[in-house]
Amino acid sequence: SLVTVFGYAQPWLELAFGLLLILGLGTRLVALFSTLLLLVYIGGIISLGARGIAISCGCGGSGGLVPKGHTRYTLDVLRDLVFMIPAVWLLWKPASKFSLERALLGDPI
Repeated sequence: SLVTVFGYAQPWLELAFGLLLILGLGTRLVALFSTLLLLVYIGGIISLGARGIAISCGCGGSGGLVPKGHTRYTLDVLRDLVFMIPAVWLLWKPASKFSLERALLGDPI
């Protein structure tokens, strides 16, 4: 029953994260949540592969069951690891001179 709720909420959550990053508000917190979300995705993909379940997550496809041997689990994990690079960078260096956070709160210590 949580799958449907998560399925509807996830795109809006990711859109909100993207807008906050573009605006430069809550950058470190958004980067942390994005990193955690990507780790959940990676864990889910690895779990599917380990259990021999053949599905397409829908990321760049239609989703659903696929024939065995037609999964892209390794590429999906690598893609998510690449997506984590900027998120981890923003955890380390969250401020830019154009961020609203810096304009509102001043330079971080």
